[in-house]
Amino acid sequence: MSMLKELLSLSLGSILPLGAALCVVFSLVSWLIDPLRSVPGPPLARFTRLWYLYKIYQGDFERTNVDLHKKYGPVVRIAPNEYSIDDVEAAKIIYGHGNAFVKAPWYWAWMPPDPDKASLFADLNPHRHGVQRRKFASAYSMSSLVGYEPFVDNCSCLFVSRFHEIAQTGRKVNFGHWFQCYAFDVIGEITFGKRFGFLDMGVDKEGVFGAIDSRGSYSTYVGIFPKLHNILFPLLPSTGGHGYVAGYTKSQIASREALLKDPKSQDRDGPPDFVSKFLALRAEDPEKMTPSDLFTICQSNIGAGSDTTAITLSSVLYHLLKHPDTYKRLQNEIDAGIAAGAISDPITFKEATQLPFLQAVIKEGLRLHSATGLPLSRVVPPCGATLAGQKFPAGCTVGINAWVAHRNTSVYGADADTWRPERWLEIKEHNNGANVERYFFAFGMGSRTCIGKNLSLLEVSKLIPEVVRRFEFVLDDETTVFNFAEMSITNNIRDLLTITEDRENNLVFEKNVSVPLKDSPLPVRCNVYRPLSQSADEKFPVLVTYGPYGKDIHYDNFFAKSFSEVNPEHKSKYSAWETPDPVFWTSKGYVVVRCDERGLGQSPGLLDTMSRSTSECFFDVVEWASEQPWSSGKVGLLGISYYAGSQWRVAARRPKGLAAIVPWEGMTDYYRDRCRHGGILSNDFIKFWWNRQVVTNQYGKPGRAASKWGEDTAEGDLPEDVLMQNRNDQNIDNEKNKFLDDTYYASKEFNLEDIEVPVLSVANWGGILLHLRGNINGYKWAGSKLKYLRFITGRHDLPFYYKEEVEVQRSFLDAFLKGDDRVGWSTPGKVAPVSIILRKGNVGFNNAEAEKVYERREEPEWPLEGTQYTKFYLTPENTLSTTVPFVGSSTISYEALGNLSSPQLVQFISAPFEADTEITGHITAHLNVSLTPDSTATASQKDIDLFVTIRYIDPSGKEVHYTGTAGDPIPLAKGWLRVSLRKVATDHPRHSEYQPYREYRSIDVQEVKPNAIYAADVEVWPTNVIAEKGGRIVFEISSGDTQGSGIFTHTNVKDRSKNIFSGTNNLHFGEGIDNYVTLPIIPKR
Repeated sequence: MSMLKELLSLSLGSILPLGAALCVVFSLVSWLIDPLRSVPGPPLARFTRLWYLYKIYQGDFERTNVDLHKKYGPVVRIAPNEYSIDDVEAAKIIYGHGNAFVKAPWYWAWMPPDPDKASLFADLNPHRHGVQRRKFASAYSMSSLVGYEPFVDNCSCLFVSRFHEIAQTGRKVNFGHWFQCYAFDVIGEITFGKRFGFLDMGVDKEGVFGAIDSRGSYSTYVGIFPKLHNILFPLLPSTGGHGYVAGYTKSQIASREALLKDPKSQDRDGPPDFVSKFLALRAEDPEKMTPSDLFTICQSNIGAGSDTTAITLSSVLYHLLKHPDTYKRLQNEIDAGIAAGAISDPITFKEATQLPFLQAVIKEGLRLHSATGLPLSRVVPPCGATLAGQKFPAGCTVGINAWVAHRNTSVYGADADTWRPERWLEIKEHNNGANVERYFFAFGMGSRTCIGKNLSLLEVSKLIPEVVRRFEFVLDDETTVFNFAEMSITNNIRDLLTITEDRENNLVFEKNVSVPLKDSPLPVRCNVYRPLSQSADEKFPVLVTYGPYGKDIHYDNFFAKSFSEVNPEHKSKYSAWETPDPVFWTSKGYVVVRCDERGLGQSPGLLDTMSRSTSECFFDVVEWASEQPWSSGKVGLLGISYYAGSQWRVAARRPKGLAAIVPWEGMTDYYRDRCRHGGILSNDFIKFWWNRQVVTNQYGKPGRAASKWGEDTAEGDLPEDVLMQNRNDQNIDNEKNKFLDDTYYASKEFNLEDIEVPVLSVANWGGILLHLRGNINGYKWAGSKLKYLRFITGRHDLPFYYKEEVEVQRSFLDAFLKGDDRVGWSTPGKVAPVSIILRKGNVGFNNAEAEKVYERREEPEWPLEGTQYTKFYLTPENTLSTTVPFVGSSTISYEALGNLSSPQLVQFISAPFEADTEITGHITAHLNVSLTPDSTATASQKDIDLFVTIRYIDPSGKEVHYTGTAGDPIPLAKGWLRVSLRKVATDHPRHSEYQPYREYRSIDVQEVKPNAIYAADVEVWPTNVIAEKGGRIVFEISSGDTQGSGIFTHTNVKDRSKNIFSGTNNLHFGEGIDNYVTLPIIPKR
């Protein structure tokens, strides 16, 4: 007690030195009695773990570890009671199956404090680990890989597509980032059947990459002092990127579970993903596969399966580029395989494994830069162990670092420090592979080998050949990024800016403003129209358009007849096709920015309309507009058609400053809405559009001014061969590519769910061949909390400028760009989400005044509340019946390959409606069809193209024609399907009974045999009509375009070849063979 009193009476200045002295004495005594005090190592490492922590924090411990073994030998102390080993025989003892070395406490920091929630990687309990591993092992086996290849192919094709785009900008690129995007999206597809969208966006969505890095850093550092983990773990962030992965995992599992419980759902088509497999196991034995098991393995897949694979891919490509001789040798091996027909496109995993030098390159990349750079630490068992000639007592921590093992000269040769893939060919030649494998730690060793090893090898083996066979790179040694050769040729870029004060129209006109792009030395040029303000400091919200039709091509020159009919309030000397008029909108307090899309008008660069890369240029323009001194920081998008479709794509990228979008008649799906209806090429519109409206305005195109097609390129004309090099021709690209997993079409994909800003989607009931479907689906699937769907009628060009419609546009934009909400758009529920116009009666077509009789009605949702999906059955008597017909076996036939000038069709007509009946919403048709080929159909693969049309006959017996895009007469609705692409993705979140969802991938192609009957569900685009009492519905099936197709026809002879399609198409009837069209009947309001 007296000693305690004396200690308590000491001052703080005396206690601290005394405490320090006691620590030193304790450390010295520990060292003196330590049986391993003779083991060499850094002096500080004998006394404190802080030396180890500091070296890891410096970021190059793997190289420090290698140097320590070169200096001290096979056994090195790296912390008190912790040792790094470099010995082949020791590896077998430490990591061998059945040995008693368990994982060290360092792994505690890699799991929640609750050991029952440990992942396979972190679990310290060997028995529990073994039980858990056996649950999941089959899903990771080599035999399972073939089922995952389609998932990898989807992402590798998209990866290649992104890099084709980047190559044509001449910019540098960080491959580490893109490889992580790829690895994340692959593991998303394999785990959930759906990629995250990192490749689509090209950015670290939700900060996930950073979150994984920070979580890994936490576990690495805290693992050095594992007792801190219980204290610090509750403080870890659970939002942002940290919470995104967990939340995404939970939502995907819940979504799949709900789908499986839905009695209407079918078994999942296509290769099974992890969730499918594990839910099936859980259904068999819920005790064996718990919800916690499912969540943990899926989340582990994402965290562990993405980062390490990206590191391996980066290592392989980096070393290939540092050693051009091996890059060339690998290219030659791949080229030889292609020439011999031994390599597919994309390459299969089996083919990749049969390329010896490729496999040697991958092994060498894994060897020289393993994904983990710390010893794989284990605790010496109670019996002790002798390792590398040194006896270790129980409780010591020992481990082998892959970086150390892979530089062991006795195993890998005297040049173990250097890149030489040939060593693996020599090892195989000398039958020494088994010995080397005993000391190859790229995926760990023994029973704790990484369970995802095969998945990683699958991803690497399939992507590296695709990259090497298609691209040449230059390595930037200063920044360790890769530079593509410049692919587009242009003139010398000059400052073209002119500024005019237009007092007559009360605006400032800045012409040819150069907007800098983040990833290209070439600018995008725009015209800026600003309100003429009394104050130089006044700021305004901004309306931006970005498109191909020429910021300097006057509306009157583009389409004189249309301009003559435009509301006079929106006609000025600055008017341009399908864009807001600057004089009107500046008078309402907006700046208008009108851009020439990259490669068009006065904007140099690659002309590649609707591509991901041009959308990224649009992204830069939006952010630029939000940052200008005249800008309030709020940007809105407003425009028709192309200027609407581009809004969806850029909004999904979430540029800074974007506050609201108004896509007015704008498609969302390049493949399904525009280019390949039901998989069938819609070539004639593409040809008209491209040849008249786009390529005529290409940057550098001679003769534009003489043709009254805007102004000549200010920086000079370019020769035709250069113009061809500087554009991706939509006629060529759409004919050459057929499927959504083709690189070309995959490059156009984006996620509507990523859109967050308020949306006013305006759909025209007459847009049955291009935009209608996109506006409706854009509304349905946009992630925005405030979104509205408004229907209109009339021509494609004029309603945008109607006074009443402009007021809707203005009130919406004022609400979100000015904070002036006169209507209630910003208050959920105050404005009805859906506003439909009801088409009743025969008012003629292309008559705006007559269409004013159509009533408007507000609705709370789409599809409309209470929709009754009613089947109208087709009968052999060419009628439609609401009851199932009892018929014998029979067929109705019509010739294949019909066209607009020679239509080949059959029609079915309903009984007269007994009362006025509203039909509003999505339509599907279920048909049983076959092909009887003729002598022209010589191809082994046959096919059938289904064209369906819904027509309305009024009570007087006349067909009612409605106003189409160009003012042409159209029917109610149309739909299309290529029967070989009939496969429906029933498990896709966008699939529904009223709108079947197809993925249109090359792997989805199904056989069509002669005279075999196939059931096909045809998506018919949405429509609206009030069928009057006495009116009838006609359902038409044809083998080609029929009345109402306008210029949106499908006539490409390569796409609809006689040797595949020619013959007779048959519609089959009989017991159990029902044909019907499902109409959305709306109960009387």
